[in-house]
Amino acid sequence: MKPSFILFMLVFALVFGPCRSAGQTAAPPFSIAISTDTPTVKVGAALSLKVHITNTSDRDINVSSSYFEGADASYRQDVRDSYGNLPKRAARETSTRTSGHWIRHTLKPGQSVDTVTGL
Repeated sequence: MKPSFILFMLVFALVFGPCRSAGQTAAPPFSIAISTDTPTVKVGAALSLKVHITNTSDRDINVSSSYFEGADASYRQDVRDSYGNLPKRAARETSTRTSGHWIRHTLKPGQSVDTVTGL
């Protein structure tokens, strides 16, 4: 083969090769479903969230959790009223002790896990 043809093919591959995948988006590595037992909750009532995570990737993923006082600290929780406003926080007792535990969990491809966290 002539060096000019090889150079042409190399330049062609470098220039147009990335264009083929530029419009494609990567599949998300996991799916998540969040639900509650009731759609509405009275002010001050306890609320538990059910979280279902499925590994949709082709590799293991870490879904470990850190629970403190009933809530999974691995999640960012943002609670709003029906108008989108943040509710006023009730005063809590301050304590130097906090109870909690940690759960280490790895999901293999295709595996799912169900957890419950409080708010």
